[in-house]
Amino acid sequence: MENIKFSHIGIIIENIQEFGQILENLFQNKASSDIVEDPKQKAFLQMYRSGRTFIELIAPSSEDSPVHTALKRQGEGLAHLCFETDNLAQALRRSHEQFFLVRMLSETEELYHKTLSVPK
Repeated sequence: MENIKFSHIGIIIENIQEFGQILENLFQNKASSDIVEDPKQKAFLQMYRSGRTFIELIAPSSEDSPVHTALKRQGEGLAHLCFETDNLAQALRRSHEQFFLVRMLSETEELYHKTLSVPK
């Protein structure tokens, strides 16, 4: 059986700097990463850590961003839960059997998460 574990929570927000300040005050902790831009998603991304949990902030970098569209449709809030696995094919099969929506990471996202060195 494949190993599936929780990685992080993704939250769509309007402004990373403003929401980041709220998290810093709440957790008494600085950001775990710099703000990076994902040109494929047309989004700015930044990670924060609270204990063993990572929170990814996602903000649009332009008005034609899918993130901007999602913000207009649903407002700020939960975007995704991210999991890691050591057997992708089996995890995808099980996810589809359980009716989970699965989205693969873009190359920029993969590089971003490797750069952050999120603990396994």
